[in-house]
Amino acid sequence: MKRFTLLLSLLLCPFLTASAQQKPATTRAFAPNIGVLGMGNAVVALPTRGSAFFFNPAHAAHAKRHITFVGVQLAASSTLPDQISFFKDDLQPAIDEGIDNLDSERLNALYDQTLAIGQKATRLNITALAPSAGFKAGPVGLGIGFFGNANVSYRFPDGGGGLPLVQVTGLADAMAVGTAGIDLSKFGVSGLTVGLTAKYTKRYATFKNKPLDAISDTEPFALLSANRVSADIGFLYKLPLVNKLPGTVNVGLALYDVAGYPFSFTHEGDLQGTSDPVTLAQDIEFANTFFAAEPSFRLGVGYTLPKIPGGLLDETGFTIDYAGGKDLPTDQAFLAHISMGASVRVKVLSARAGLNQGYPTVGGGLHLAFFHVEYAYYGVENGRYPGQLPSWHHAAQIRFGL
Repeated sequence: MKRFTLLLSLLLCPFLTASAQQKPATTRAFAPNIGVLGMGNAVVALPTRGSAFFFNPAHAAHAKRHITFVGVQLAASSTLPDQISFFKDDLQPAIDEGIDNLDSERLNALYDQTLAIGQKATRLNITALAPSAGFKAGPVGLGIGFFGNANVSYRFPDGGGGLPLVQVTGLADAMAVGTAGIDLSKFGVSGLTVGLTAKYTKRYATFKNKPLDAISDTEPFALLSANRVSADIGFLYKLPLVNKLPGTVNVGLALYDVAGYPFSFTHEGDLQGTSDPVTLAQDIEFANTFFAAEPSFRLGVGYTLPKIPGGLLDETGFTIDYAGGKDLPTDQAFLAHISMGASVRVKVLSARAGLNQGYPTVGGGLHLAFFHVEYAYYGVENGRYPGQLPSWHHAAQIRFGL
C-alpha cells in the first residue's frame, strides 16, 4: 500500500491542478505581472501597464492606456524538469518492471531518490488574463479587469523512518477588479496621486499534509471555496527636486487588503474520496486561518526617465521596494523584504533586471501591435533569511491586446 501510494503521488504531482499544504508565497489575491517579476518584483513607485490593478492603485492616473483581450502566463520552479526526468528515467522503468518485483536494496534506493528530489518545494502558477483595460481622462485614471490565478505547490520532506511526508497545497482565485487613481496636482495638492482598488475574489483551496504511511488509496481531497470583497489603497508622490533631473523621482506606498470581510470557507465537494465530517470541519477551520488574506504593504522609491515621442523610450527607470505585513509565509529577515529593479522599453523591445530578496532576476519582451510575448527568470526566498531556502522560477506570457 505504501509503495503504491508513493508511486501514485509521484506520478500525479506534476499534473495536479489544485492540491497541497505548504503555505504559498503570499495569500493575497492577485495576478502576478511578468514585467514586475523580471525587474525584481519592485514596482510600487514605478507606474507600468497594468500595475494599478494589483500593485498600486495610484498608478491608474499615470500608466499608459492599455487593453488586454486575452492572455495566459505560466510560471514553474526550475526543479520541475528534474522531477519529470526522474519519472521517465527511474520511476517509470520500475513501474514497468513491477514494484513488487524490486528487491529491498533497489526499493530503498527508489525511496531515497524520491526524498532527495522532493525535499525542495516545487511551485506551478497559471495566470489567465481575461479582458481588462486602463485609460485616463485628464487627472483621473480608471481600470477594470478580470483575472484568474492558480498556484500549486508540493514537496516530500522526510516524515520520519525514511518515508516521505506528503505536503500539497492548491489555491485558485477568480477575480473581478476595478481601480481608480486621481492626480491631485490638478486640484492644488502638488505632486500627490491617490488611488483605490476594489476587488471581488472567489477562492478555491485544497491541501494535504500527512505522512505517506497514513494515506489510503481513497484518501479524500476536499475542495473548499469562499468569496470576499476587499480594497487596496495607494499613494504616489512626486518629489520636488531642487536640481531638475530629466525625469521624475516618486515615492510609492500601497496598502493591501485594508478593508473587506474575511474568507469563510465552505465544502464545495471532494476531488477524490469522501471527506468525513470531523476531518472536514478541521480542514475548514484550518483554511479560514491558513488562507486568510492578511493586510500587507509595499513602500518604495522609483526614478522614471521621461518618455520620448514615437515609442523610442517608454516605461524606463529603476525602483526599490520594501514589502511587509502579516501576509508573509515566514518571519523573514530585513533583507528578505527588499526588492529592486530596472526596466527599459524601446519601441517593440523591453528589457528588465533586478534583485528579489537578494537573488538576481532578468526578463524581456517582444511587442508587435496586438501580440506580446514576455519572459522572466527570478529567484524567491522560502526561508527566514536570504540564501537559506532559495528557489528559481521561469515565467512566460502570451498576451493579445494593446
